[in-house]
Amino acid sequence: MLAVQSEETGAVRRGGRPSERDEAKRAAVAVRTTPTIKAMLKAAADARGRSITQEIEQRLERSFDDERLLGGSASASLLRRLLSLIEDAETEAGAAWHESYVAYHAVRRSLLEGIPQLMALRRPPMPNEPAILEAERERSKIEQDLQSVEDDLRTAGVMPPARSVSGQNLLLSAIGGLKFDDDEHRQLWERRSALLRQLSAAEAAIDETITGAVRAQREGVAAAERAIESGRFATFVGSPE
Repeated sequence: MLAVQSEETGAVRRGGRPSERDEAKRAAVAVRTTPTIKAMLKAAADARGRSITQEIEQRLERSFDDERLLGGSASASLLRRLLSLIEDAETEAGAAWHESYVAYHAVRRSLLEGIPQLMALRRPPMPNEPAILEAERERSKIEQDLQSVEDDLRTAGVMPPARSVSGQNLLLSAIGGLKFDDDEHRQLWERRSALLRQLSAAEAAIDETITGAVRAQREGVAAAERAIESGRFATFVGSPE
């Protein structure tokens, strides 16, 4: 039976059902789990000399701490999804990304394609700035055209290489080559390359517009602060002694 030392009195209490006084300090939560998870919890609890309930509580607390360290629930969720992409790519390649050249490129491709898609799921509302809205509409149109061309290339059996997250630059795959069966496939590929260049330009335009908006906002705040300070100084100078 597990011996538990009281934090208040230092007295040793044998394991079992907590006293009514201890129960009043804690909220009961019913948890149902699989026998496998229960066995894992019991083994971990036994190794640390505590009850299964204490083990569950400690692990829940650590999960909240982990989310906080990772920047909150949204960032933690994104990182978990990225880890899942890495695991899937490594499983398919049969090796860890840092141990195999093939696995390295498989993981790299998976992340380059997956990061924009995952981040888009939690994209915040766009600011009501006409220039930003117009730039975003242009980018959206280009992305739709690009998706259509890439779908045609996949149907034709020509697999497009990965696109980088920054600037959507064209990166030729290090594994395998590209084969064009006819001029139509080559024209599709050239169309894809042109759209990628347009997309890169649209991304740059959005970045420049946002940077300009942020700069203007900061300058406005600074000007307001200077005006406030000037008003305070004028009031101080003009006040009678």
